[in-house]
Amino acid sequence: MSSVPCRQSPPLSTVSHRLDASRPPPGVVTQDPRGSHNASVTSVRPQQQPWSSVSWESARELLGRYADPDVDFLPDRIVEALHPSCSVDEWLPISGFSEDDDAIWAAIAALLPAPPPEPVILVTDSSFVEGEGPLRLTLADMPLLAREFVSEFNDTVFGGDAIILGPSSLILVHHEGLLGVVAAPV
Repeated sequence: MSSVPCRQSPPLSTVSHRLDASRPPPGVVTQDPRGSHNASVTSVRPQQQPWSSVSWESARELLGRYADPDVDFLPDRIVEALHPSCSVDEWLPISGFSEDDDAIWAAIAALLPAPPPEPVILVTDSSFVEGEGPLRLTLADMPLLAREFVSEFNDTVFGGDAIILGPSSLILVHHEGLLGVVAAPV
């Protein structure tokens, strides 16, 4: 697979960190943080979400188990920066990659072994929007996030690259519809 030029992740020092406390309380109507072109758009946060914001430092710390933690959050760049004990054995095509997030996640889940119960960190293209950032959730909650992502973040989970960082594996979803899994080093 050739390296495809994409957006670079922001330098750690310039990232606007989004902490759990920065989210409005459940049920509070908020202005859309994506800019003045969406200023009239408002959203109501659900009562309780199974995902929460997490800092870029936490994402980079977990990435450091697999690769250089200062690498851009792009599948191609991460693969190039993997530690010698880590590798993507095979890039698997994701069937229905042009479908909606529900269908794409179902196809990805079918390619993965049983999802670990521990929380993971999800980095999507939306994570780079000012005021957003990586999310913490369990893979068991991914179907719900896939269904609600558009209304919550005005974007799709798998409209570009997605990185799922976990203690037992690193899951790379390439924008070309390919899945790579890296097992945690022992």
